Amino acid sequence: MGEYEWTAIGTTDVEVFRAQKRKVKEHWADELLRWKISLGDHYPSMRARIALRIAGLLPSGSADRDKKLVKEELERIKSNMGHPANREDIISAFDQGEEAIDITLLRCVSYDRTLALDIEAKSRHPQPLVKRRRKQAYSYPYATKSSRAQACMVLDVRTKRLCPADGSTSYTAPDIHAGRL
Repeated sequence: MGEYEWTAIGTTDVEVFRAQKRKVKEHWADELLRWKISLGDHYPSMRARIALRIAGLLPSGSADRDKKLVKEELERIKSNMGHPANREDIISAFDQGEEAIDITLLRCVSYDRTLALDIEAKSRHPQPLVKRRRKQAYSYPYATKSSRAQACMVLDVRTKRLCPADGSTSYTAPDIHAGRL
């Protein structure tokens, strides 16, 4: 409904992260663990750095070498072969200030008032849902244990009962398994 401009304005302080409730910290850690690389490399890079620190590979002493290691770890993460990192490892990295969450400012540049009013009007008077028809009973050939050679049984999807095609007595699954046909 609108167009927004975003600007990175900084990162969270260690104290701010530490002051969060446990549930919030776990949420951020879980988001970092399941973030898809196709959505950008920022958060997966964070996860890669944390995993490399745990493995003792970061810091390597060279910024260029660190970048190369992170890039290689990202490739391993894509193929589910990356170094392990869990929720507690990520929370610990934020608590110690090794990583920080970016703070982004969203500023509204334009707003489509006509579209917003149209959506509001349509939501006040939603179109009625189309009622779906009931499923029909399916007919499957079914061999019975009766003296009759083969009978055609119809499975009534609504009642979940097998009925002979001639319309006589219906049978439930326990009847069939017990051989009461």
